[in-house]
Amino acid sequence: MNPLYSLLGTVALVSGKMSRFSINFIPSNWGLMGACALFGFGSLSTYSRDHDVSTLLLGLFLLLVGLLFLLSSLLQHTVFQPQPNSSATFGAPGERFDGSLLFTGKLRLQEKTARRFLAVPAQLVTLENGSPAFASNIDASSRMYGVVTSARRGMWLSIPRPGSLQMEDGLFYHGFKGVPALRLRFTDELDASQNTVIAAFDSPTARDAARAQLSGQSGAQAPLSSPFSS
Repeated sequence: MNPLYSLLGTVALVSGKMSRFSINFIPSNWGLMGACALFGFGSLSTYSRDHDVSTLLLGLFLLLVGLLFLLSSLLQHTVFQPQPNSSATFGAPGERFDGSLLFTGKLRLQEKTARRFLAVPAQLVTLENGSPAFASNIDASSRMYGVVTSARRGMWLSIPRPGSLQMEDGLFYHGFKGVPALRLRFTDELDASQNTVIAAFDSPTARDAARAQLSGQSGAQAPLSSPFSS
């Protein structure tokens, strides 16, 4: 376990949760960064006048906290530590993964409705043409004063284009402890954009099974009709 990644993962967990709540349309994590900058530089200004070491330490601490939260926001609260792939743990050909995972990246509800999610429960599924996809049942509806203003509830999907999938082993830090994960880069089947997503698992064995399934299903497949058509 890498202490730096553990620290960044902890900050990412807190900052990611804070970003969901806004005060006067300002995400609370950005409000915290602003407060750290304001009081941090204020403390340094006070130190330059009074030469109080405790004021200096307080100012440096606040600025460090602000910088960590800023870095987390720039990383989209996603901390991934690459690891070398081991051919001994690639899993048997034809092996299937049937458990749950945590998905981080862009998911699509309808052909024109897509957004990025952070560490949401998901499944690795097989579409009707044999292609792999990540699926998650999410209610991402917008609400104001408890009233739904935009309904976005249902099965959200991420579908790699056959032949475009690249995988990298690593650890995903969404908190202090890293968990086995795959970082996947691929071309989105629906809009041809370049996507990078992370799938995190309970164990290295589960990651190996998912990698084997993705490797076996990522070749050429039959054309895919829209999974969103009624």
